[in-house]
Amino acid sequence: KIGNLREGGRTILFVSHNMAAAENLCSRNILIDNGQVRQDCHPKEVIFAYMFPFAEIEKTGADLREVSGRRGSGEILFTGIEYLDSGRQPLNLIRSGDRLIVRLHYHVEKRVQNIINFGIRIFTELGTLVADFSTLNTGTVISDMESGEGYIEAEIDFLNLMPSRYYMSLFVYNGGYDIYDGLEHCAAFDVEESDYYNTGKGINSSNGIVFFPYRWFSGSPAQDGLPINEKGRQ
Repeated sequence: KIGNLREGGRTILFVSHNMAAAENLCSRNILIDNGQVRQDCHPKEVIFAYMFPFAEIEKTGADLREVSGRRGSGEILFTGIEYLDSGRQPLNLIRSGDRLIVRLHYHVEKRVQNIINFGIRIFTELGTLVADFSTLNTGTVISDMESGEGYIEAEIDFLNLMPSRYYMSLFVYNGGYDIYDGLEHCAAFDVEESDYYNTGKGINSSNGIVFFPYRWFSGSPAQDGLPINEKGRQ
């Protein structure tokens, strides 16, 4: 109904804590904090300011150099992790359905002449393994590394995780499965709601553990194969 009113040229003041609806319905958002206008601009910027009110808690990655409890020979060590968007800019807000690039920074103590495999494991807050992916699985061959600093990126085309907090474990090992560096639950990231279907309802954790892009089709024999929202169109 609000969408119809907007399309009719009317000005609507929509007050809500529903971020998906605010992004879907509004071309301009105003954040009011303790009776004062704190921000007045593009919806995505205001949503970020609302979700992360204090600059010091913004998490675009983590410094891993001082992480304790790591295991391995130390010939290759993880030094940092970054969450980036498709333009390789820091992602302050990760949402369901986004493209996500995880950049792993590392330090090579001395030249390594062996097959090198990097991997990431993602867990829920309760420790359930959600995904385990590595360069070995994709056939990405890394066989020689000079000493010094470097990074490797894992690009996730479609993050089909429901809104929640997730933890990452990182590992790098050789062709004989000897660990160079292994870090358990060394980094966390929050996945926020998104309005992937452009309905204003948003995707939230009540919908399950993961979500998939999908469409519904009706069973009318005369129009089999057409999405429901296209039935009857000429």
